[in-house]
Amino acid sequence: MNQKIVDILKKVPMFRGLSEEEIAGLLGTRAVKTKVFKKGEFVFVEEDVPDQLMILLSGEVLVAKDTLAGNRRILTKITDSGDMFGEIYTFMELTSYEMYAECLKASEILFIDRGILELDPGQNRAVQIMRGNLLKIFATKAYRMNKRLRILSSLSIREKIARFLIENQGKERIVMVPPREEMADYLNVTRPSLSRELMNMATDGIIEVNGREVRILRQESLEEFL
Repeated sequence: MNQKIVDILKKVPMFRGLSEEEIAGLLGTRAVKTKVFKKGEFVFVEEDVPDQLMILLSGEVLVAKDTLAGNRRILTKITDSGDMFGEIYTFMELTSYEMYAECLKASEILFIDRGILELDPGQNRAVQIMRGNLLKIFATKAYRMNKRLRILSSLSIREKIARFLIENQGKERIVMVPPREEMADYLNVTRPSLSRELMNMATDGIIEVNGREVRILRQESLEEFL
């Protein structure tokens, strides 16, 4: 039993409720395997068939898509040990991915074949628990996607920023925003336009920007966009 991997999987929502012995048992099946990738190697490309869930054990993975014009759109970065990705496509019965995953550094990834979750849950407690956990994961991702769609439907950059800040603010009205490039990609705006509008909002006294920390000064001005 690889105790290091078991300890990582114990923290993964999909395995919540499973004992160490049950997790170790899954690791011992042919449906589960690990693979080490070098920096720059692809975990999957658009032509691959999505039939496996993936869990990052170590390293960092970029999930992106290239447009017809040759521009790369960053969809997400998988950075934390235990982060799962590819699970949505695995169950959509698509013939190929619509994006690719590239390792930004040397990475170790756990692959779980979809077939293990198609076993009779009535005969396998672990499968029953994992399937229930996946339903919660899918519901959470759908909720987050709905939040992003509300932001993307905004008519102006300021409205997008306002909605983003309101959705992510803490009790002290402070938001730790992602790096500008990632935030611009999330809001579907250019980085210069994002930086310029943040400066304009700071000049107007709506927010205070200190690096990646944004403090909301006038909540009512942001809520005008809701």
